[in-house]
Amino acid sequence: MNISGNSQVAIMAGEAEDRISAAVWRWRDRDTDRVADRAAKRKRRVLIQSMVILVLSSAMLLMHWYRMSGICATVGAAIVATGFFAPVVYDAMDRFVAVMAQAFGVCLTWLLLVPFFFLCFLPGRLLLLARGRDPMCRKFPTDDKTYWVSRPERRPDHFQRQY
Repeated sequence: MNISGNSQVAIMAGEAEDRISAAVWRWRDRDTDRVADRAAKRKRRVLIQSMVILVLSSAMLLMHWYRMSGICATVGAAIVATGFFAPVVYDAMDRFVAVMAQAFGVCLTWLLLVPFFFLCFLPGRLLLLARGRDPMCRKFPTDDKTYWVSRPERRPDHFQRQY
């Protein structure tokens, strides 16, 4: 086969252009890279989740909790099956679990932490006020000319020992 000189130069120029654009910015491969990265992240997430559930199921089996171990093993198998063979279903389940975890966290915050605050910190503060103590020195304004806290004098070798 005989290739004319002009077409050979055009082929070489096209190859050089492809090499330059590949080195500078691979914009053509960008979408395929995203899809491949997303699939790789999903596979890694599926493997990690299934291994955690496998360990949890094994621990329950060792404690003779056979039903809970079976439930965990079934959930782990469902995660592996959907993660590798039905990624759309896995993504939907993952979003559902994320929404439920968010709602669970908000409920725990309001149902546990708010009563804890009012049952523990508020009586403690009222007790300190009744005794006339202010350990954080929050009383304002005072009659003092300065807010400087006097401290005992220290020797210079004290600052040599940091720990």
